[in-house]
Amino acid sequence: MGRNDLCFCGSGKKQKKCHPNINEDSVAAKIIKLYTQLSKELEENVYGKKNIKCEKGCNACCKDYFAISEVEFAIIMDYLYNNCGIEKTNIIIKKAIACLLYTSPSPRDVEES
Repeated sequence: MGRNDLCFCGSGKKQKKCHPNINEDSVAAKIIKLYTQLSKELEENVYGKKNIKCEKGCNACCKDYFAISEVEFAIIMDYLYNNCGIEKTNIIIKKAIACLLYTSPSPRDVEES
C-alpha cells in the first residue's frame, strides 16, 4: 500500500493522513479495522434504531474501567502523540497513573492482607 492510497481502515482518507505509522498487515491494523467495522455496525443497527447518540466527549455509559491489550495501548498512544502533541499526552499519562494509584491497592495493602 502506498502513502497516497486510501487507508486500510476505511476512513476514505489517504494512508499518509490517516494511519501513516501502521502497517496494513499488522495486528494493530487488524484491530483498527475491527473497531471501524464495529463502529459502523453500532451506528447502523443500534444507535440509529434506538435514538442513542453519543455526543463529543460523552461518557454517560462508558464510565467503567476495562482492560486493553498492549497493541491497543500502542494505538492509543500513537493517536495521542500525533493528534494532541507530547505535552498533552504527558498530562494524560500522568492523570491515568494518578487514577490508577488512587483506585488500586498499594503493594503494602496487598502484603498485609
